[in-house]
Amino acid sequence: MIIGNGNKQNNQDKVNVNTKAKQFMNKDGFCPSTLIFGYWNEAISLKIHPALPKDKQTRTSVYDYTQVINTSLSIEKALTLVEKIEEIIEPAIKDNICKSIAVRIGDAGLVQIGSGIKGEIRPFIGIHKNLDPNTRIPSESYFYEFANSSNETLTIIEDYNHEDGSYKGSSLLQTEFILFKEFLKESVRGLTMVSSHADRYVNKFYRDKVLNDMAEIGGKMGLQLKRENNNFGGYTNNRNTGNMFGNSNNNYSNSGNQASVNNLNNLSDIDSFLD
Repeated sequence: MIIGNGNKQNNQDKVNVNTKAKQFMNKDGFCPSTLIFGYWNEAISLKIHPALPKDKQTRTSVYDYTQVINTSLSIEKALTLVEKIEEIIEPAIKDNICKSIAVRIGDAGLVQIGSGIKGEIRPFIGIHKNLDPNTRIPSESYFYEFANSSNETLTIIEDYNHEDGSYKGSSLLQTEFILFKEFLKESVRGLTMVSSHADRYVNKFYRDKVLNDMAEIGGKMGLQLKRENNNFGGYTNNRNTGNMFGNSNNNYSNSGNQASVNNLNNLSDIDSFLD
């Protein structure tokens, strides 16, 4: 069918854009692994790689990048997770309660976020693939445990006194989990394309002026600037070279049509374009 062929062609012509944003690493979690947070076109990309067996880990090689479970989140699902993290997960962490939330991914997948596991507050994210339609048990699951401030030496010191070294107390902060939530929130804002549109709108006059100035400068040099949808397509030299290599006379002779060239008397002509 024509429509089907057209859709197939559009899919083939589409360029995928991938951007890595942040890599979280915790080789000491209940499921030692690394989480890579990124972007894929108009979605959030999530990848979890397990750690190598301890006897195969080195200083520069800790995680097994040949094994991976990955998925993507739309901005709607990311927004849902942010709302439920603030409503359910963060209060559960403060109250020392194990709770979790999950959103469906495709027909048989889940992305799960929890405050802890087996009675311990250990915030995590899990990706579950190929859930059985009857038992809802996945065929594959990977987890990443968010490191708290004890892993990042970011213990919070309260009421420190520099004169006698005393302090009131100290506490741990779920540093990585808070950062993960902020990445989700910023991703929702960014993927709405509001800032991109604002930039295009605010700078449209300046960009159009620069394009027009370059086209006029090119005209003075005998070059024709090709523009399609306000984008440069490159310069084209309009000079007719005639039979350049077939002419037995080594001297170049001007024949045929020549480009229309405006005289450029001095450099101030160019400078005036940029005023």
